[in-house]
Amino acid sequence: QVQIPVVYALGEGSHCGALFIDETRPLQWSFNGRPWAAATAGPLGPERSIRFFVFGGEKLADLRSAFMALTGKPPVPPYKAMGVSGTALRSTSETDFRERISYLKNNVPGLSGLVIPQEVDPAVLLPTAKALNLRLMVEESAYLPQQSPHYTDLAQRSFLVRQGSPGGPISAVNHLNEPSAIIGLSSNSAAAFWHSLERVKLVAGGISSFRLTDGDLPETSPEGWYQGPPDGNIHSHYAWNNLFSLKWQEGVVKSVASQRLRCRPRLFLMVNNGLAGLTRLCGSLYNSHGSLFVSRSVLAARSHLALAGVDYFSSDITHNLPAWPLEQNASMYDSWLAKSCLIDIPLVLPEEMLLRPSARYNLALRESLAPYY
Repeated sequence: QVQIPVVYALGEGSHCGALFIDETRPLQWSFNGRPWAAATAGPLGPERSIRFFVFGGEKLADLRSAFMALTGKPPVPPYKAMGVSGTALRSTSETDFRERISYLKNNVPGLSGLVIPQEVDPAVLLPTAKALNLRLMVEESAYLPQQSPHYTDLAQRSFLVRQGSPGGPISAVNHLNEPSAIIGLSSNSAAAFWHSLERVKLVAGGISSFRLTDGDLPETSPEGWYQGPPDGNIHSHYAWNNLFSLKWQEGVVKSVASQRLRCRPRLFLMVNNGLAGLTRLCGSLYNSHGSLFVSRSVLAARSHLALAGVDYFSSDITHNLPAWPLEQNASMYDSWLAKSCLIDIPLVLPEEMLLRPSARYNLALRESLAPYY
């Protein structure tokens, strides 16, 4: 899901170095032989080679600083985005939604925001969120159901990923049991048009946080044809799979920057995949497969991400609740929460976790440490 190919080598004194391979296509590294080897999926093509950078320094901090200077430093998230956000709210009516949000605000230490799933209209919750001083984060998918009112319009404009060639059929996928297509967000024109359909109204209404889901394109075919820059033959799935999410972020940032607003919002984006530099585009990384991050390796994994330039990370395991019922796995979830309360930015928790009595101490501890973060 994440390809940030940088390796650090530590020695005595100034004999330290780092190697970063600047390649968007899938890479395979091997450290078994001498010398090490790195290969890329798909042909490089004529007159094209792998670009890489070597950094030197006296200590690890020097190497990381040089790497971050090259790939970009992440902006500090808005204060509320660094707090606790609730998600997976269960409700049957608009009134019930408002009541549940008010209850959470009054009973969860440090609650500062809500993650709104795609099936919920953010405009319904926005007045309540503003009244309670909560920040809304809206989920946005790269997949477009055929039942969407925008499907025909995007298809006619050739803003959906095709199969095999620009004139080929639309690449059809079955996403969440719905016939769907992929929005061609690798195209600047498609990204700008998609912004004008829905997101422009949300931003004008005060929403500036988005969680971009499905950017890793797990359900696509290698035969997919993506629109790329006009001056290069960059259209294959191999070329765009890792780059897609980064281009999506770039489209959001550029579209919001071009939008005429009286008060410019401070963007914050969450993505679940990407390349080196993803965080410079107002981004943080989240993991929707939490098994790794409830294990003993959580701190080691976080240190790897920090060395890769990802300062803000959320080990979101909301999606695992159906597979790992809370009642049968309570001690595991409590252990995960105790760790994540101290290191996750933002901390995203489903309603069931927020309201557990055992969570109160850890959430209160996180709130007390907020000024230091």
